Amino acid sequence: MEIEVRHKSGDPLALKSDALLTFLFDDQKLVGTLARADERLDGWVSELVKAGEITGKRGNLTVLHARGVAFKRLFIVGLGKRESFELDFMRNEAATAARKAREIGCKRVSADVPHELVDGDASSEARSLTEGIVLANYKFTKYLSGHKERYLELLTVISATKGGNGKIENAVRQGDLLAHATQVARDMCNEPSNVMTPAEVVRVATGIARRNKLPLKVLKLKDMQRLGMGMLMGVAKGSAHEPFVVVMEHRGDPKSKEWIALVGKGITFDSGGISIKPSSGMHHMKRDMTGAAIVVTLMDYFAKAGVRANVVSVAPTCENMPGGNAYKPGDILRSMSGKYVEITNTDAEGRLILGDAMTYVQRQYKPSVMIDVATLTGGALMALGAGLIPAFSNDDELYAQLEKAGKTSGEPVYRLPLYPIYKKGIRSYFADVKNSSFSAPATIKGALFLDEFVEKPTKWAHLDIAAVFAVDKDQGIFSRGGTAVGMRVLAHLVHLMEKK
Repeated sequence: MEIEVRHKSGDPLALKSDALLTFLFDDQKLVGTLARADERLDGWVSELVKAGEITGKRGNLTVLHARGVAFKRLFIVGLGKRESFELDFMRNEAATAARKAREIGCKRVSADVPHELVDGDASSEARSLTEGIVLANYKFTKYLSGHKERYLELLTVISATKGGNGKIENAVRQGDLLAHATQVARDMCNEPSNVMTPAEVVRVATGIARRNKLPLKVLKLKDMQRLGMGMLMGVAKGSAHEPFVVVMEHRGDPKSKEWIALVGKGITFDSGGISIKPSSGMHHMKRDMTGAAIVVTLMDYFAKAGVRANVVSVAPTCENMPGGNAYKPGDILRSMSGKYVEITNTDAEGRLILGDAMTYVQRQYKPSVMIDVATLTGGALMALGAGLIPAFSNDDELYAQLEKAGKTSGEPVYRLPLYPIYKKGIRSYFADVKNSSFSAPATIKGALFLDEFVEKPTKWAHLDIAAVFAVDKDQGIFSRGGTAVGMRVLAHLVHLMEKK
């Protein structure tokens, strides 16, 4: 269920709501709205702080039932140490509080923009808490017969100060739009693969394009044959479902000829093909199209938010199945770039469809910047765990922007090297390159394979989201299932690049 989001200025204590969310650092100082709430409640809050029942430690949430005031409950959300505060703390702790609010039956919640707690105009904090609360309202229950989930219906983000409210309002709107687009991406990732087929990816993209009046092109098999997309067609051969390439444009800076290209891997089910995966975790491979879901739904955000940049998203989508016509280890495929690729492992398919898509977008649009996002390698988890996104880039300035976007978005990236010494792992005796080497470092070698299809002078970055694409329990902004991690860092990156 979608939550309605509003912004208003005024006294947060005067708005009728089922719950008012406020924030507290662990120095225990009551300031701003929380200090005024303490006065309205006859010193009850400060009394509980002194008793140690309320603390500002990160992860601590206190719910007080209030009478004689407009709000029914006061939520006090701990943010931890002031000196180590990060925006992602607010995003995730606000999400935890919002999930608690809906679990106990709250429908209308308000959130105080914590002007007194932060430096600056608090617009980043307003955006973060909006994202957190909206994302916490997500739950994929479509196929649970008779299940009734409690949801928040209205969020009002309130600024107690009159200064800078234009920036606050815009930040709240951006947070709302990005969170709602993320929910659509998560829906795509959580649908079973018998529903989220390549044709369904096209249908979702078509709806986004029509609603926002965005130019859309869908490449079909005959187009791929004409263009020579041998790698993509090779991967798709084993499936009964036709492959597609979805190309969508957002022209936010029509006077400029520069393009930012976003390319997302769209394997709607990855069995591994002939090099078949173990059965124990194969059901998760319906989410091997997370990259495509991200770049498709980001276009909805860019259009609605009025982002002042030209962005083209490219989503190659197909299944990787072990059918009678499936490509096989030992096959050699001709890529759109003209390079020949020896197949040593049919389960290293994502890099193949990305390679052809990257060649296509570079030759059609000549983007100044190209970023691909993909659940590419299991080695990503071994490389950095589930807390960081492995990132690669051929340009230091682009990576610096990506790193900054990662910090503000709460989706941090960490650069891994494109060391030429590792290229021997993808060297073939029978073709220009091979798609897998069966040896570490898998994540670096996957990126080096993609680097084979980057044409000068394109600035390029690669995000491997294989370690962060799903969670198995509700936590912070995440609900069990697909996370769509990679979405916010790319949105923030494009904002850094847009025309000021």
